[in-house]
Amino acid sequence: EAYQLYETTLWNRYPLLMVRNQVFLIHRSPLKSMIRNFLYDYLKKNSIPFRTEIGERMEKYVELGIKETNTKYLTEKQLQAEFTLQKVCDYLIEDDVLVECKAIELSPIAGIKRTKEILQNEFDTSATKAYTQLLSVAHNMKSKIQFGIVITYKETLLGYGEDSFKEFMQEPIFAFLELHKIDLSVLPPDRLVYITLEDWDRLIRLKIYTGQKMAEILNKGFQYFRDNEVVLFEQVLDKLCQGIKLPSLTYLEQARPIFA
Repeated sequence: EAYQLYETTLWNRYPLLMVRNQVFLIHRSPLKSMIRNFLYDYLKKNSIPFRTEIGERMEKYVELGIKETNTKYLTEKQLQAEFTLQKVCDYLIEDDVLVECKAIELSPIAGIKRTKEILQNEFDTSATKAYTQLLSVAHNMKSKIQFGIVITYKETLLGYGEDSFKEFMQEPIFAFLELHKIDLSVLPPDRLVYITLEDWDRLIRLKIYTGQKMAEILNKGFQYFRDNEVVLFEQVLDKLCQGIKLPSLTYLEQARPIFA
């Protein structure tokens, strides 16, 4: 039980209780979670086009962040054209950071019972596939890839690649490497991290604020992880952003009136 997470879908959907004609809030956390993911959950349930378009929309959203920093980058199409890759990721940033977007989320069973078999099945075509895409691109790069980022829409609690690799990815990744004659050293799991779309926005704001390269900020985060101070990248951002006022993002400010 100490290792289990608890399924929260019910309370995310219904964070309020009616008792004797009085409305009670169960807890602020499920209400906050419901509000944060309401549009996504509603559209995924009610719109077939949305289910097929969400991945592409995520990629375009992430690109807005890259453009906001005036950073040099290559898109998936540019990478494919330049290196003729069988597997390709979404972006190469500043020649040393690879980014892949996945509109994935954790199913209830994988959240509650995190066995290797369940997680391998859960993430075979998403989190694990994302890592194979990053490895494939890193293998073909002329310059050394410092870090790989996989961005998910919702929190999947995968955290750093080193933990995920030990937990469920080792077997399928080694099979992929052997099949395609790729060395794990091109992007080892201790240089891989899974973050959410919200984390990405804060990372972009932090990059603008500090003026640092993406790899410099990520390196600090990986050091925190090696020192056993964090398990998720969200905690890294909490540390690095403490006491500073991050700049706003143009694309979010432009969208704000739509929801006003």
